[in-house]
This record gives sequence, structure tokens and C-alpha cells, in this order.
Amino acid sequence: MQASKEVAVLFVNEKLEKKQKLVSECGKFFLVMQDDGNCCLYDDTGCMFQTNTWHQGSYAKLTEFGVFAVYDASNRPIWTSTAQPSPKDSSYKMIVLNDGNMVIFDKHDKPLCHTNTPKAPNVMKPKA
Repeated sequence: MQASKEVAVLFVNEKLEKKQKLVSECGKFFLVMQDDGNCCLYDDTGCMFQTNTWHQGSYAKLTEFGVFAVYDASNRPIWTSTAQPSPKDSSYKMIVLNDGNMVIFDKHDKPLCHTNTPKAPNVMKPKA
């Protein structure tokens, strides 16, 4: 992806580089990999979720195990969305929905993990 590019869906092994955004269909919510290394989900009032990876994060990506992760410049994961990865599969996708939730889906469109924003900011919870 190009710098400052906006996308609607992040697929397995696609990177969110600094200044790139994952934007909801309505355009009200977006996830951005910031220049400062922090990955944040915003609405029109401010930050609803963040990875707290300031000055460490280089890029973020969705892995083939259904885990969204922020990586440092040495390609080491420094933050992950869940401690329980799903089976390896290339069909996972992550979307920022029009209600402000950032959700990881499996190949059957079953939600695996979500931010549950704006109810519980700063927590990415596995879906039961």
C-alpha cells in the first residue's frame, strides 16, 4: 500500500504502514498507523482504541493466524490483538465497521476478535 492510502478491508499479510488508514464504509471511523508508531482507532471525537506502541511500532498487519499485530523495525511483533491465534488460513480479514468496531473475521465471516468500541476503549477482546 502507498503512504496515506485508505483501504476498507485489510487482508492476511497486508501491511498498514505509517500514515495508512483502514476506514469504515461510512467514513466516520478509521484505524491509522501513526508516524509515532502507535496504531489508533478514531471517530470524530478522538481516539477510541490504541495499541500503546509509541516510538516502537513500524507497521501493522493481519497474520495468517487471524491475529492483528504491530511490528517494530526489526519485524518483531510488539503488540498483538489476542493471545489465542486461530488455525492458519489465508482468508482472514479485518474491517472497521460503521458502528466503530474493528473486527477480525474468518472465512465464514464469523467474528473472531473485536475492539468492542466505543463501550470498552483500549481493549481488543477475543470473541467467544
